[in-house]
Amino acid sequence: MVDAAGLRAALAAQRGHPLVVNFWATWCAPCVEEFPDLVAAARAWRGRGVRMLSVSADDTKDLAPVRGTLARFGGPFSEVLVVGADPGPAEGIMAVVDPSWTGALPSTFVYDASGRQVQKRIGHTVDRKTLDQWLRPLVKP
Repeated sequence: MVDAAGLRAALAAQRGHPLVVNFWATWCAPCVEEFPDLVAAARAWRGRGVRMLSVSADDTKDLAPVRGTLARFGGPFSEVLVVGADPGPAEGIMAVVDPSWTGALPSTFVYDASGRQVQKRIGHTVDRKTLDQWLRPLVKP
């Protein structure tokens, strides 16, 4: 479980590597729909130094659905965080990620190795082809 300061620290810990951060929830049908593509991208790009951070907005009091979804799809993410749906902490987290983000799910943000945000998809799913297009220029051949 993480708050805005914890998320900021988690993002900073990934510097030096391209990073994909995906915000989702088990109760969000489009989030679950895109999960296989995220898992496939995580597996394909991990060997090339890309890190994947999965951030769930599920209720922090009941993590069983989060664990179940991760187990079901075999999410090989670098880190899995839970922020919960409480408005106070959620607003701080949105400000850390992108000031224009309203908290819509699913949302995916891509950072280069220096920690600069270079791509985003807010409130819509992202597919493997798009992730590949976004990540290709960020890794050395």
